[in-house]
Amino acid sequence: MEACEVAIIGAGPAGMAAAVQLARYGITPLIFEKGEAGGLLRNAHLVENYPGFPEGIGGGELADLMRDHLGRSGAEVRQEKVVSLDHGDGRFFLKTTRAEYTTGVAVVASGTEPRKIPGLAIPDDIMDRVHYEVHPIRDACYKNIAIIGAGDAAFDYALNLSHRNEVTLLSRSRSAKCNRRLWDKATSSLHISLMRRVVVEKVIGRAGKLLISCGHLDGSDMTTLTVDYLVIAVGREPGTRFFGLGLAEQVAYLSLKNELYMIGDVKNGLCRQVAISVGNGVEAAMRIAEHMGA
Repeated sequence: MEACEVAIIGAGPAGMAAAVQLARYGITPLIFEKGEAGGLLRNAHLVENYPGFPEGIGGGELADLMRDHLGRSGAEVRQEKVVSLDHGDGRFFLKTTRAEYTTGVAVVASGTEPRKIPGLAIPDDIMDRVHYEVHPIRDACYKNIAIIGAGDAAFDYALNLSHRNEVTLLSRSRSAKCNRRLWDKATSSLHISLMRRVVVEKVIGRAGKLLISCGHLDGSDMTTLTVDYLVIAVGREPGTRFFGLGLAEQVAYLSLKNELYMIGDVKNGLCRQVAISVGNGVEAAMRIAEHMGA
């Protein structure tokens, strides 16, 4: 079992910021990331409220800059999915798909997980064309794409994909739940259409396409869409499924002891903004350094 001073779970903006700041104090953490560094930032069409970029910056571009900065810090990123984290005898015990570790300080920057749509079964043979984020299909061209959702994420995903594709937003509500700026951009695009008051009842594959059956809440006839990809963006929840029962019951206590830090989207609720996540990471690192006497 490998030991480290500080373990950071997740290499999104919060986790990367924490690692960079820790490096300034001479503390080199181990970072565990199951996918590509950057987290949900990689999905963002345009980040317009991050200081220093008055014209805005693409989410992927900002994620790349952060990843480069992280690389210069000397922090080690392990491409391993954390499957369990628990605490006992004053130590954390972390298990990944590859190995087991122990640490005195755990920083949880695991972000969020997508919510599924209750009752909507997705056949296994089409799962490669159904996504909960847009980065897997960010290079798609000349495709028809449906997005289920009416919030900021759904509209931002639509804008991200509409440059080279035709996008249809499917919403069960009458009004959008996104911010006004996203609404104005999306509704002015010739490549984004919006279907309101609809519920997706069935998704099947046929001849290399997806057939999406939509019921109308006003009672009109069902509509079937034929698309290449489906993106589901109906909300997210904290990514803490890997917490052991013992840890889940001690989060508040261990946080007060400066042994456990919850940072970024995993704790920020509606305030899921990259600038806030970066601030969380820097603050956590400063508190860790103070607690360790660095």
